[in-house]
Amino acid sequence: MKLVRALALTFAALLLHAVPTLAEQPADVAHRFLQAFEKKDYATIRGLFAPGASVTTAELSRSEPAKQSHKPADEWAAQSEKEMAAVTFEKLEVLETSTVAFDQGATVAVHFRSRGKAGEFAFVNEGIDTYSLIQVDGAWRILRYGTFERLEAR
Repeated sequence: MKLVRALALTFAALLLHAVPTLAEQPADVAHRFLQAFEKKDYATIRGLFAPGASVTTAELSRSEPAKQSHKPADEWAAQSEKEMAAVTFEKLEVLETSTVAFDQGATVAVHFRSRGKAGEFAFVNEGIDTYSLIQVDGAWRILRYGTFERLEAR
């Protein structure tokens, strides 16, 4: 009986960790996404997306046109998980956050800067992430995640 109770409490704690609630503000969900990304916690990232969510990315460059991508969130998460396997973050900092909310929807913009390594390549990455959130089953979920960022050697 103690084992069953312990397992039930553990499972409940995991659900609370992975699924956002309306007790969280939309910016809290965006910050949790960034923290999960830094830790490569793709289970949490997937849990923050609404059904049918999409991701738009733009890789900026000082010398070339931006490279754009539009994908379903599940496809983006699977690809990102593979690509980020070799990346080590030293620091991810939130420089500024702004939120506009109306009724059951909200948009959060987060200006960020990160430092890290991909193999021997040391980088600084700066950009703005945007999160369009809706309320789904009593929780804020990300309907559309967008990012534009510029990656540079340091």
